[in-house]
Amino acid sequence: MKAIFKEFGRSHVALSYDDADGKRIEREFMKHDNGLIYEVFYNRPGGDRYEYVCDGLSNRGEPVIAYGALIDTIRNEYQAMRSTQKKAQAALDGITAGAGVRYLGGAPCGI
Repeated sequence: MKAIFKEFGRSHVALSYDDADGKRIEREFMKHDNGLIYEVFYNRPGGDRYEYVCDGLSNRGEPVIAYGALIDTIRNEYQAMRSTQKKAQAALDGITAGAGVRYLGGAPCGI
């Protein structure tokens, strides 16, 4: 299923998409007055939690700053995330077991 972006205002966006296993992921983002983007985690023990969003919608790296509408920035970061995932999957698909390894039941087994 395609990614769905919902804008609740210039500073609040929801994103839902399917991960590699087909599980539906739903995420919400908010923009602070200074442009920093936070992902919102509701209903956590101890209250809601807010974490900076970094490049490619990850939680590592440099925080992302939205200079315009939040939905445009989230769309761009989502595309960056998907591109990174596709490159990583292509690299994994290109790995071969090598000499001396045979496959037993679909999993490599060193012999």
